[in-house]
Amino acid sequence: MRSKTAYLVVMMVMMGCFAVVRLNPTGLLLHPGNIAVTAALLIGAVAVALKRPFSLGVGLAASAITAISGVLCAKGVSGFVMPGYPLLWSVIGLYIAFRLVIDHQQTLRQQTDRRAKADLAARNTGDENGPA
Repeated sequence: MRSKTAYLVVMMVMMGCFAVVRLNPTGLLLHPGNIAVTAALLIGAVAVALKRPFSLGVGLAASAITAISGVLCAKGVSGFVMPGYPLLWSVIGLYIAFRLVIDHQQTLRQQTDRRAKADLAARNTGDENGPA
């Protein structure tokens, strides 16, 4: 796991824990919306850590749930009592989505560069069949 992916996974786990834990005054916020955000972020973190084809979609869904829950909490919808400022959770969700897309784009770029280098090496050695 690369360090950028590890950073993203750790951040998603931390934000998932912070969704149900209030620090001042200390306590648990076991409201349905908070539990949904926690579950989404933890499942998203596991999916991102696995680096499978479905990882981007699951991570983006988790970030969308986080962002939407911040808006719902700011509007006063019952069941959503996020700790801190409610709109901060929208920013957290958008930031996670932003980092996921950047990480995914960088991974695709690295794969394309590896293929191009392999093709170039195959042409330079005179191999007519291409890379193995």
